[in-house]
Amino acid sequence: IFPVVRDKRLVTWTGRTIDGRIEPRYKTLSVEPNRAADDGLAPAAMPITDCLLWHDRLLETDAHTIFLCEGPFDALKMRVLGRELGVCATCFFTAQPSHEQVNILHEVLPRFKNRFLLLDQGTLPTALRIAGELSSLGVSIATLPKGVKDPGALQTTSDLQKIIVAC
Repeated sequence: IFPVVRDKRLVTWTGRTIDGRIEPRYKTLSVEPNRAADDGLAPAAMPITDCLLWHDRLLETDAHTIFLCEGPFDALKMRVLGRELGVCATCFFTAQPSHEQVNILHEVLPRFKNRFLLLDQGTLPTALRIAGELSSLGVSIATLPKGVKDPGALQTTSDLQKIIVAC
């Protein structure tokens, strides 16, 4: 489960099953009161599509490089591998950021010297579209090494260094 915090307040969460036979793989707290009540939960304070993972931490980090990823496991892997390199990450929780997420990025991204978009293998058209939306913020497209399907599949800090050098 990934808690989603904004301004030091839990606003929603998302989680993923580790059992590959269960669909859907991801479950996110709903903002719809009836739907949340069906799950025995209070509704989310805001839709997850209006949030970035680790928003508050992004505003406080000393990292000089940020990677924008699709999902939370991609961002988590980038964050863990990049910690010693001055790299952090966040995600959109989907393949395409919402208008609200783009607005948040205008607040967050100027803090970082290097800004990279790193999506799953085979998503170049989507990456070009997103990079176009974020061009005023100096976001560049990063690519995964051959044979790696998504950022969450990276194995070593050396893999991440290769991505950075290639940019």
